[in-house]
Formats: sequence, C-alpha cells, structure tokens
Amino acid sequence: GDFGEILRHEVNNPLTAILGNTELLLARRDRLPPAAVERLETIAGLAVRLRETVRRLSNAWEEEHHETARPA
Repeated sequence: GDFGEILRHEVNNPLTAILGNTELLLARRDRLPPAAVERLETIAGLAVRLRETVRRLSNAWEEEHHETARPA
C-alpha cells in the first residue's frame, strides 16, 4: 500500500473514535462540570488538528513520492 494512505488510515481510525466518544460526552455537557467540558473541547480540537496535520503530511509525501516516481 501507499505510505500516505496507510498513515491516514492508521491515525484517522483512532482519531475518529476519540472524536466520537468526546462528542458523545459533550452531548451531555449539562451534566458535566465546566472543567470537564473545557478539557473535552480541548481534546476534540486537538484531535481535529492532528487529523488535519496527518492529511497535510500524507498529501505532501504522496506529491513528493509521485514526482520522483514519474519518468523525466
């Protein structure tokens, strides 16, 4: 398989679970202490940021890899 695709798959699967569980907890924010809500929002934001970083890195790797694989 392609490294960029493998990277996205291996990182995005756990990130999706983290985000999903965080969102489920935040859906009950009225039952949580404000500090817990703030931490959950931080977790969600960092997970989204990490997913975007992985997307950019894998795209950059794929572009570089495909450029070097093309015949001159």
